[in-house]
Amino acid sequence: MNIQKQEGGDSSQNIQINGNVTSGITYTEARQIALDVFNANCQTLMREAAHTSEVRANEIVDEFIKKLYEEHPELSHRLQEPSIQYSTFSVIKNYVKTGDSELKEQLLRVLLQRMEAKDRSIKQIVLDEAIEILPKLTQDQINILSLILSAVYLNHRVQNLQSFNDFINNQLMVFYPNQRSGSSYTHLQYTGCCTLLSEGATYKPFPEIIKNRYSGLFSKGFSLEVLNDYFSVEVDRITPIVTTCQQNRSLLQINAMNDLVLQNIVKANHIDDLANKISKFNKQFEMNNEEIKSYLCKINPQMNKLLEEWKEERSSLKSMALTSVGYAIAILNYNVKTNESISFEGFI
Repeated sequence: MNIQKQEGGDSSQNIQINGNVTSGITYTEARQIALDVFNANCQTLMREAAHTSEVRANEIVDEFIKKLYEEHPELSHRLQEPSIQYSTFSVIKNYVKTGDSELKEQLLRVLLQRMEAKDRSIKQIVLDEAIEILPKLTQDQINILSLILSAVYLNHRVQNLQSFNDFINNQLMVFYPNQRSGSSYTHLQYTGCCTLLSEGATYKPFPEIIKNRYSGLFSKGFSLEVLNDYFSVEVDRITPIVTTCQQNRSLLQINAMNDLVLQNIVKANHIDDLANKISKFNKQFEMNNEEIKSYLCKINPQMNKLLEEWKEERSSLKSMALTSVGYAIAILNYNVKTNESISFEGFI
């Protein structure tokens, strides 16, 4: 008989073993836990579907464990927690049902975020909800959420016309759905991804949204003579905030992306006394909504369809307000398609 005795003092922790001791779990153990969670819950599957189910389960588990150990190996121990096991099973189950590769990528991204979330936090609740809702949406419906996110809520890194064109083509219109109908929007509302703004309330016309954010890109420009005539003896004080026009390189414009930036530049150059005069002068040369619309359609011909839909009186597109789970799904889809890493904590 092997009798072992151990004593410990105050605030101490005793560990008694007979053999080797390890801390945490290995890659192989983590993979097996994930598969065991699935296998323990898949007894109701039809026998003829068992092989396909097993192949898909192994596929998504292998990808998940690989990503986990590449990106967050320190979180692998959480696979032993009941709440994480339930989320893991939900992800595997939802992929096994469809085998859809886009859905798989989205579910994996949600699950990796879920591994980081504390239990009973709003982030955990929203992500678990997203795992259940994602399989209920078409890719076009998911893209609609990302489209609204990109068009209305995100501040894009736009500095000039080239980066603006990139935003329109690769961070906005890439989400404009090929097929949509009124039922697409009602289904998004039904699944809890969005609500419709109150009666008669809509977002501003899309060209106006663009102009409010990036008016500095849509100045038609002015000549040096016009600048001198308008500001006269004060022109030397204005010159530091003047630059080459984005739309016409032979002309000049005020060097500010929008009104807020202009206010900051005016303060930084100690010309606050001319703020109203500069603002009034600057607005004389801004493109109107129709001119901005024409420019947008030159960048991407599909913009015309988006702008027409946005303008329709009964369009749900311009009346959608995303919910917390809508934000989560929209951002995850946005990150997958643009290779960005936007965090959604600030949106939920």
